[in-house]
Amino acid sequence: MPKVWQRVLVVGSLLVWFIACGSTPPAIPPPPSQGGPAWHELTSKHFTVWTDSSPEQALALVRKMERLRQVVLGVSFFQRESPARSFVIAFRNMEEVRAYVPSQFIAHAWSARNLLAQPVIVLSVSSLEDDLRIVTHELTHVIAFNVIPDQPRWFSEGLAGYFETIRLDEDNGKVTAGRPLDFRVQQIRANGLTPTASLFACEEAVCMDDRFYATTWALVTYLINEHPADLTRYLQRLVETPKDEQSKLWAEVFPSLPPATMDRELAKWAAYGKIKINEYNVVFQDAPPTSRTLVEADVLAARGLLVYLFAPKVVPAEVTQALALDSSGVLQNLIHAAVTGSIDADKASSITAAHPDDWRAWMLVSRATWGSKDSRDALAKMCSLLPTNPAAVPPEACSPAALDPSKDPRRVVFTAAVPQINACFAKHKHQPSGAMSLEIDISDLGAVKSARATVGSPEVNGCIEGVLRALTFPPKYPGVFRVGSSAK
Repeated sequence: MPKVWQRVLVVGSLLVWFIACGSTPPAIPPPPSQGGPAWHELTSKHFTVWTDSSPEQALALVRKMERLRQVVLGVSFFQRESPARSFVIAFRNMEEVRAYVPSQFIAHAWSARNLLAQPVIVLSVSSLEDDLRIVTHELTHVIAFNVIPDQPRWFSEGLAGYFETIRLDEDNGKVTAGRPLDFRVQQIRANGLTPTASLFACEEAVCMDDRFYATTWALVTYLINEHPADLTRYLQRLVETPKDEQSKLWAEVFPSLPPATMDRELAKWAAYGKIKINEYNVVFQDAPPTSRTLVEADVLAARGLLVYLFAPKVVPAEVTQALALDSSGVLQNLIHAAVTGSIDADKASSITAAHPDDWRAWMLVSRATWGSKDSRDALAKMCSLLPTNPAAVPPEACSPAALDPSKDPRRVVFTAAVPQINACFAKHKHQPSGAMSLEIDISDLGAVKSARATVGSPEVNGCIEGVLRALTFPPKYPGVFRVGSSAK
């Protein structure tokens, strides 16, 4: 965490800056063996970067990301540190990024609730030269996800949009945040504001156009400027509230700003309101990263990961190719097991033989031998490796209550239901593997209010959720009870 000293300026109305931007078609270079660029891994305190850019560009990216992370964490609402090192796939240029992300995006971030159990970012190294806001936007997502894993899209994108405005004067340790970006203002001038009701309803990529991003930025900036105390309360309520109930929070926290009223207030503020520009002095903390050259199977697995994260129902061709080159690679096997819903126990054991210090390899063994002593031994080994691996967000399966049922009475009830859960796997011929998450929302009296299973098969998910909803837990243990390696 950097040392930060702040002062605030107030400038004129929002609609005073403007600029435009364009796009380019996608292109995928061949792998290294076919004349494509070499890939490198750089590992710093908070990032593992896999990139096909030059070592010099990669080093500059890691240094910039570490500094931006210090700034965003230091000046944001989110003061909680995370042990998780983010996994970053950094392509040389935007054309490569566009080959993997939806057309309206120029980068993307995932929370640690994915099969890697660590935050994932894909972006272009050219962001350093063309548009630093891209890196800052994705870092904000990662930091915010650490505190609030589930967020409404309008809030998530609006918050990241606000922190896009961060500007660094690294030579003098100066930072500003809040000054509107020219092109966002131009988007509002050209397209107007998305109605608040439509903004709140947008949860899919298809409705996340330029107007959506400009309006989410304007809304969050408005709240920071005009309703900071209520915004802080809204943040706390997001932390406490399951995703399927978050849509109710706006009316609870902002009762005087229903959507129609918010539309009028936001339009009026955008035209005539004031904006606070926050200025900070920052002392940066730098440390050199380690580096290595990646083999071709790693390159293919990284590309396959991006395909999987956007379309998790089919084994990507890149993963099949990576397995052909290295059948014991952890990343390609994680993806393959997550899609197919199974992994052979002998195969999983061979992965731990090749990667004995990778906790995810032991997770695969635990899933492949589910319900047996081998599974419990593999789980214990997995959990023992986590303290030395800052890349991982510790799964719920490694919590003290999970490892010792006597420390959590809810675990006793769940353990008794494991045979019924196993019957769901057997009925639908699906073997547990990869990332797995069970979430049970329990009332004060011990009744199950709702249940969600994420194991890869919709049929098994539904069967397990039925088992969980029929359980009765001890009273006075309300809230969401989670079991598994990670949530989707």
